[in-house]
Amino acid sequence: LEFADVWIAALALDNSLGLAPVLERVEATLRADPSHARTIEAFLRHSGRLRPTARALHLHPNTLAYRLDRFRKTADCDPSTLPDSLRAALALIRVTDTDPTRHHIP
Repeated sequence: LEFADVWIAALALDNSLGLAPVLERVEATLRADPSHARTIEAFLRHSGRLRPTARALHLHPNTLAYRLDRFRKTADCDPSTLPDSLRAALALIRVTDTDPTRHHIP
């Protein structure tokens, strides 16, 4: 295991960085509804592309868009933007111990 493989998870889990206040609402949203975590993980793994994400989740693209909009409103986080995709990825790691930035898709 090399640091290059785990650095994002290490960053997410380092409590000394003071990320908790920045990630608190996103983490709460992910914990409150497991479908949010599955949706955001797939969305990030597919580089924010709707159709591949919808296919991976066996959803119609409109259903995926609805789920992302619900997450956006609840978490105050838009994973289609670079800053919020990073917040979503870090929160997802902290909540599920899953690193969506890894490029392998199990």
